[in-house]
Amino acid sequence: MPWVKNLDSAINQQLTAYYNNLTRLATIAKNNPNQWLLSEVETRIQINPYKLSDRLLGLNFSDWSPLDVKVGELILDKNFIRAGLFYLELRDIDLAELVYTLLTLNIDEDTSVSTATMQKLLIPHDYTALMQDYRQRLDNFRQVEADFFSVLTQIDQIVYQMFGMTSEEQKHIETRLSSFPLDKLKPRYPWQAVRSRSIKAYTEDRFT
Repeated sequence: MPWVKNLDSAINQQLTAYYNNLTRLATIAKNNPNQWLLSEVETRIQINPYKLSDRLLGLNFSDWSPLDVKVGELILDKNFIRAGLFYLELRDIDLAELVYTLLTLNIDEDTSVSTATMQKLLIPHDYTALMQDYRQRLDNFRQVEADFFSVLTQIDQIVYQMFGMTSEEQKHIETRLSSFPLDKLKPRYPWQAVRSRSIKAYTEDRFT
């Protein structure tokens, strides 16, 4: 669509303000809490970590599937990680959430997770404080994410105004964008990693 010939100065100022705000939020949103968590785990397990199979963590793997389960089957339920009829009862909610997050973060839902793999997972001793920090970062991030989408909506509205579009024309555009195949063309938002990071929290990774 061509640019309007005579752009109203008030609209131009609003667009400039919205895009400056979008840039600010995008800079903040790059601090993805999930990527931060992976980095923190990798750093903290360098010093005297727990193995998930450590007796101090008190896990009983006999209630877990002897077969590999898909990442997409895993469900976090308080201090339980479940997959169908099988489950792992972890000592507390912090540990369960950390293990679940490490198993599902940046991993395709069709990837298999075996009991042997889970038993080799390394956990930092201060995982409770780690998860408290992670949750706070996640809450802050969700607010930034919501603000980012709010500004995008404001930009859409000012562009509609700029081109003098009617409500019917706006509805047509939004309906078309939400329909196949245009609904498959998703932008990469600033908080999304360019490529997935592998988890360096398994015992075999420490010696590669």
